[in-house]
Amino acid sequence: MEIICNIISILLIVGFTLGIIGIICIIIALAFRCDIFDINKKLNNMNAVINCNPSGLYPIGEAAQILGINRRTLLRHTMAGDIKCSIRRATGRKVYKGSELIKYHNAIL
Repeated sequence: MEIICNIISILLIVGFTLGIIGIICIIIALAFRCDIFDINKKLNNMNAVINCNPSGLYPIGEAAQILGINRRTLLRHTMAGDIKCSIRRATGRKVYKGSELIKYHNAIL
């Protein structure tokens, strides 16, 4: 019970600092598991040109680095169907075509 009281008092302090609208926005963002800091990355990457071979295959870490996003963000967008990946038969690992990275970058970022 003491933990709940501490959380409520912290929320009240933050509520007075940010205002009710700020608290509501934070709660909604957390409820939908939004990556709040991902917005800044998107703004920074909007004008960037990615450098990849359209016919190349890139593992998830390299693909995320090319796009300038986190691996988990790329996986989340893959699960949502925003970008398609292939599976390497030999290793069973996900790879992304360069053309898919370009298409995703132009559409989402």
